[in-house]
Amino acid sequence: MSPGRSGRAAGRTIALLGLTFSMAPDAHALTREALRNAVYLSRFVGSGRVMLVDGKAEVVDSEARVLVTLTDFVAIGDLNGDSRDDAAAILLTSMGGSGSFCDLVAVIDADGAPLHIGTAPLGDRVKPESIGIADRQVQVRMVAHKPREPLCCPTLSVTRNYVLQGTGLREEPGTQGVPRAGDAADVERRGGGDVDRAPVRDGGGAGVVREEQPVRVGKTTELWRLVWRAPPQPACAPDDGVGGWDSRPCDGFAFGERGDLDLIRVRDGRVVERLPITPFFDVLLTPWEVAAVLPRRAVREGDFEKEQQDGGKFIAELQSRPDVKIMQPRDYDHDGRATEFFLQLSSSPCGKRMGIVIGVSRDNDRLHAFGTARHPDKPLVLRVDHWGALAGARGPLRLIAWECGDHGSDTRDVLEALVDAGGIHVTGRNYLCNDDGTPGPLLTTEEP
Repeated sequence: MSPGRSGRAAGRTIALLGLTFSMAPDAHALTREALRNAVYLSRFVGSGRVMLVDGKAEVVDSEARVLVTLTDFVAIGDLNGDSRDDAAAILLTSMGGSGSFCDLVAVIDADGAPLHIGTAPLGDRVKPESIGIADRQVQVRMVAHKPREPLCCPTLSVTRNYVLQGTGLREEPGTQGVPRAGDAADVERRGGGDVDRAPVRDGGGAGVVREEQPVRVGKTTELWRLVWRAPPQPACAPDDGVGGWDSRPCDGFAFGERGDLDLIRVRDGRVVERLPITPFFDVLLTPWEVAAVLPRRAVREGDFEKEQQDGGKFIAELQSRPDVKIMQPRDYDHDGRATEFFLQLSSSPCGKRMGIVIGVSRDNDRLHAFGTARHPDKPLVLRVDHWGALAGARGPLRLIAWECGDHGSDTRDVLEALVDAGGIHVTGRNYLCNDDGTPGPLLTTEEP
């Protein structure tokens, strides 16, 4: 988000993640004290951000108590080439268990107000030793883990270098000491071993982590990861060789990626389960063969015009946008735990985004696609808004899946849904439409 500015003579107003801070006219430099009282992005809380006060923030999120602390590892220097002092720092996040996650954060100077714009995960229970900024590059020295080494006791000294690129931190080649987590052979070789040894560099080698999300399952906080088995290819994107990102089949997938995708479940630093995601995508996004497709960059108003005016500049601007978040845990089955998330599989006419819900439940603690009480092993495919209504409902629902006249339809499809202790119940009813567009007699009834 760009900082809003008022006249310099009267002081400044900074818009930061939806919060507004007024700065005195003499506030010129980013300070360590400002860093201790600032807003930071966080993947560990549902809101996606935390406000530190005196260097700490405590958030009760769902069943977890999340504590975020700004460590003493702070470096001041220019990161973006504007000749102002920015900052790099290490945040430590714990959630009541044994895990302690270190994140490198990049903070730029927005007229004296700290603006967090980039994060690079460093790992669970690593031990930072130093941090510095030189030539717009951040260098972190720390003790990390060797393969199969207990999380409690890392012994491998490493040095990692990062540069600010758009709204992200990119690890530079030349990391010393630790093998790259995300190497496909390394992940497969470990099997049930620990994959949380080092951050996977975007686009570097097989086993690329697309997203990770802490999920509270019972009394344990797990780390769930969406991992591409090989570097993904562009899909529904200007540079995919096909175009058409604004077409109906690409609704919800625009500016995305495609490939072979897994959901990996990590508990106490060890892989406990892997669910192949690609087989759920049984639709064909021409001209590619069946593959998992995820959106990567958000679509914004005016994108079509920007692409027409200067395609090369538009593609470059896309790379600076933050990633679209895929895993957003909710309690769809009303078991009192937010341990499942919606995954879009296809797009129907008029922006009807269809998908499934994946996660674990009290009745099935293995990763799975949720079905109905009648057909628990058959993934239930619903529109994203219908899944949302189901999550928020506290009683029976009547949902219109297809209306009379929609794209010339002469039938009306209605879903009657209910979630109770027995599971998810859905009944579909298909009605013939009258000449005046109103629903007529019932044609068919089915329970998906």
